[in-house]
Amino acid sequence: MRARGRQVPAVVHDTALPGSGPARRLAVVGDSAAAGHGLSEARQAYTHLVASELHHRDARATTVTNVAVDGATIGEVIADQLDAVRGAELVIVGVGVNDAIRRHRPSRVRREMDALFAGVHERVAPGAAIVLISAPDLCVAPGLPALLRPPLGVLCRSTARAQAEVADAWGVPVVALPRQVLPPEVFGDDGFHPGPVGHARLAQGVLARLGELEPSAS
Repeated sequence: MRARGRQVPAVVHDTALPGSGPARRLAVVGDSAAAGHGLSEARQAYTHLVASELHHRDARATTVTNVAVDGATIGEVIADQLDAVRGAELVIVGVGVNDAIRRHRPSRVRREMDALFAGVHERVAPGAAIVLISAPDLCVAPGLPALLRPPLGVLCRSTARAQAEVADAWGVPVVALPRQVLPPEVFGDDGFHPGPVGHARLAQGVLARLGELEPSAS
């Protein structure tokens, strides 16, 4: 899978949607799922779908910067990607599964997620919204050998719980991906990364979490 993955062309996400007012800047950091691994075009990715829906709602100019890369861990996002969120009004963080695969302990996940959120908050625009897409439960990934699914599922769930604990402390809403929301059709051709259906549902999850952050009408 890793050898085949290295041959998959990268998706170029950076987008500028014209519109009124000062441009809304959406920044995405994370791993291969956030990078749109395996998609045939950027418009299938949740990055583009979220930006397009926000643009549709208010016709406001919107720019997208996505610096997510295949294989990134939480620590690597901190080291290599955080500068991309500077001045952003909306940040989507999609990371965690590679920490699970590498058996990073929950204590490490919590420590690094805390540092990640601190780094994002230091760089974003005042009042910026942050949404976390946590590690998916890959015990149901059809592209994995059946023998690997249960132990990897345990690691993914442990990582996701640790991420959720830190996100709650920071007031960051989470798009959680337990096995119940991961039927076979959400996976792409490799049976491991999200495909177009998976990205569409991720976009719906992000938009729902953003709706929770909006102040209720008086």
